[in-house]
Amino acid sequence: MNEYYLKAHALALANFFVAIADLEGMKAENALRERRGDAPAYGEEAFSALADKHGVHWNAVCGLFERG
Repeated sequence: MNEYYLKAHALALANFFVAIADLEGMKAENALRERRGDAPAYGEEAFSALADKHGVHWNAVCGLFERG
């Protein structure tokens, strides 16, 4: 495995971890609002958009490795 693929792998993992952090923050905000009796801040669409926002959907990750 060459250096490019190692960097692509590191970038993909970093993007996944940032997406997970966003996901957990969104879940926490929704839970807080639920306890207060408020409407959720984030709906299904917002959760679904995380993969695109952070480039962690299948095509984006595969694209990282095709350029090497």
